[in-house]
Amino acid sequence: MFRSLSLSPLAWVTTEKVTQQVLWLGLFAILAPLLGPSAYGEFSVVMVFVGFCDYVLGQGSTEALLIVDDLDPPEMATANTATCGLAVVIGIALAIMAPFLAWSFHDPSLQYLTWALIPLPILTLLGSVPSALMRREERYKEFAIRSIVGLTLGGLLGIGVALAGFGVWALAVQVLAQRLAETVISWMAIPHPLRFGWSSRLFKAQREPFLNICSARVMMFSNTQLPRLILGYLLGSTELGLYVLGTRLLDVVQNSVIFTRTTVGRIDLRTPHPKSEEFKRLFVDMVADVALVAFPVLLGAAVLMPELMQLWLSPSWQEGTLAVQLVMLSGVPMVPLFCLDAGYLGAKMVPEFRTMAIVQTLTTLLAVTAAAPFGLNAVCLALAIRPWLLIPYFLRVFQRYCGMPAMTGVMPMLQPLLGALLMMAIVALPILRPEWLNEKLDFVLLVATGVVVYTAYSYQFSRDRLLGFLTGMFHHKA
Repeated sequence: MFRSLSLSPLAWVTTEKVTQQVLWLGLFAILAPLLGPSAYGEFSVVMVFVGFCDYVLGQGSTEALLIVDDLDPPEMATANTATCGLAVVIGIALAIMAPFLAWSFHDPSLQYLTWALIPLPILTLLGSVPSALMRREERYKEFAIRSIVGLTLGGLLGIGVALAGFGVWALAVQVLAQRLAETVISWMAIPHPLRFGWSSRLFKAQREPFLNICSARVMMFSNTQLPRLILGYLLGSTELGLYVLGTRLLDVVQNSVIFTRTTVGRIDLRTPHPKSEEFKRLFVDMVADVALVAFPVLLGAAVLMPELMQLWLSPSWQEGTLAVQLVMLSGVPMVPLFCLDAGYLGAKMVPEFRTMAIVQTLTTLLAVTAAAPFGLNAVCLALAIRPWLLIPYFLRVFQRYCGMPAMTGVMPMLQPLLGALLMMAIVALPILRPEWLNEKLDFVLLVATGVVVYTAYSYQFSRDRLLGFLTGMFHHKA
């Protein structure tokens, strides 16, 4: 019986994402005391520009190749040539822009850091074809191995550079080594060699989905990175470093418990017609699974953040405790928005996906610009409120295209949200924090209390969903 069981795609994606985030947390615990908030702030400024090509073009290319009907060797060769040519152009632009970036932020080191990171987008684009192929074939095991090995190798090199006293360069070495390892492993994992070629016909077939996806990715990238530029310019690198800590911890949760399920859901939703009952069922199941896990983690992390930061980080980081709590709370309304992202892409609603990204970016920039004069905490509060105002609009758009009533997508989230709020209220009780108890032991007991309360609630009110989610990590081999 046990031999007939194997890990499902969801289990492999979860393994990849959770292991990545655990490794990142371990690396951050080692590097943060050595580097301090300022180094992370400097690195974040450079990654706004270098990461543009890395995120927009690299992931945009992968998403576009998921949409095209076929992905054979000639299409792979054409995609390799087109994306790498574009990466070279972007690299030249970054090289020219680097001195201006250093002058704008009054930090000469930003110029050399930008030049050093130029290979990053080229490596990402070289890996987009095998990444798309593995995802199309649901080969998440190879994907997980690639990510874990890459982060481990990069992390070890980064720690070595940090211990040698090279400061922010440790972060640059880490990300370059990680991406190089991921690209090499990706091509080794597929039965096709790395080749370059050109076909105008195939390029035209890839161009439209690529441009649509990339335009949406530009907005999504701007939504996360432009606020960093604004905060870095107005509040300084230290405040920016504290903000980056909050957003990175939120990324840990999103990658571990949200994107794990929406990544698989986005592939599952490609097959049925968007207005079919099968599509609605798959979408509702995805929303329910994400909410079941994401809400307690986000709210639990927010309420326990003061204890966590006191145990984990130096006093220079603890000034950002409230800001980090607000950032974690901003993830709660993002849960339905991320599910809608997967639904839009699964239904091939690329124009709607792009519109959603544009609206998100514009409202984010408005919130940050308006709140920045009042300090970091005001910015994080504004960003926590912003997504709640957008949910009704995006639900209406999705309803119009898929014929799914808005409440159909909302109802599966209500019970998990109530359970997570109950758990949060109990864990926040002062009686659970006696002064005579060791701080580390108290933190462990608080986490255990939260887990017990939410598990008991879910077993009582969402038993079938809880058991279905757990058993969904496995499937029987045919």
